[in-house]
Amino acid sequence: MYLSEIQRGRLLLKCDWCGVEFTRRKSYRWNTGNDFCGRVCQSQWHSKQMREGYNHQRGKPHAEGTKAKIAEAHRGKTFSLEVNKKKGRSGPSNKFFGRKHSEETRKIISIKAKKRFSDVLERLKDSDNAKARWADTKYREEHLKYSFAALNMRPNKLEQVVDTMLRSYFPNEWKYCGDGSVTIGGFSPDFINVNGKKLLIEVFGNYWHVDAPDTPSYRREKPRKAIFRKYGFRTLVLWEKNIRSKAPECIAKEVEAFVAKE
Repeated sequence: MYLSEIQRGRLLLKCDWCGVEFTRRKSYRWNTGNDFCGRVCQSQWHSKQMREGYNHQRGKPHAEGTKAKIAEAHRGKTFSLEVNKKKGRSGPSNKFFGRKHSEETRKIISIKAKKRFSDVLERLKDSDNAKARWADTKYREEHLKYSFAALNMRPNKLEQVVDTMLRSYFPNEWKYCGDGSVTIGGFSPDFINVNGKKLLIEVFGNYWHVDAPDTPSYRREKPRKAIFRKYGFRTLVLWEKNIRSKAPECIAKEVEAFVAKE
């Protein structure tokens, strides 16, 4: 809005966002029909308009050239789960949450998905993108946290045996965290020391953690310890064969020796 007459070729204006008065040449005014004292105020005003639904592009399809530019700008970028929630892509904030596609729409989606899956190059591209996202420790920790919460993970029978032993011989010293409540380097250990010591306990089953060439490295004992060692944690691995064959007091002595070791 104008607050004065033209003085020496400049206009006295008032910022439509922060209300600060400023002067500007007539030729330098914003082309939005609003007056802002700087880029920051203009950006904040524009963000507010977008949030409140005053998007001038709403309901209008982009041109093919514009779509290609947007795709190129976002190619290779990943968003965290928190950002996706803020963008309304998941959960109740998603406009489609709780609704179902029609049979016709589901058939169209199925045809497109099958076509994409049959393309080897597209599958390799999806695989590379997934690996790149998973290599990001922050993304992996967030993903594990929400995945474990959704699955309602609880201690399995073997972990329950170890948990009972720890509660009996070491009360208030160990906490079960295999439910994803604690993630270190993108992995969730089974038990963590809660007395200020950076100690972990992993419970390994004979089937999933067998030391074989086709077993992923993160499921093997030495690589798993190395991952946690990067963050200053020492790890004790309790194997299923020993837990089932030895008495609880023997396992407790093994844990005691591990804690006492510097």
